[in-house]
Order: sequence, then C-alpha cells, then structure tokens
Amino acid sequence: MVWVPKMNTRAKYFFEVCGFVADGKEREVKVSDTFSYDEIRMVRKEELKNKTDKKDSVENSKSEN
Repeated sequence: MVWVPKMNTRAKYFFEVCGFVADGKEREVKVSDTFSYDEIRMVRKEELKNKTDKKDSVENSKSEN
C-alpha cells in the first residue's frame, strides 16, 4: 500500500500515470518511474488519442446504420 500525500497537479498526474492514485490505493504500474514527465505526457496523449479515435469510429458506424 502506498500513501500519497497532497501534492501539486504535476506530481499527482505523474503518480496517476504510474498507476498510483492519491487516495493511497495501489494499482498496477503501467509506466516505468524512470520516464520523464514529457515522455509520460506523450504516452498519455497517445492513449487519449486512441480512445477518442475508437469513440469516433463507433459513433460514425452508428450514424451510418
């Protein structure tokens, strides 16, 4: 169990991306903690982009039917 104190947004974001949440519950670590903040941000952007791409394709297929 990892306890994460109150922290600024950037640190909180880093912990969330690394699989930790501010309430102290531990999740599976997805990204190595050796990644720099910018690398993590790029990974996160890709993940978000992929999610929105999937949503768009689902919505497009619904509108076509």
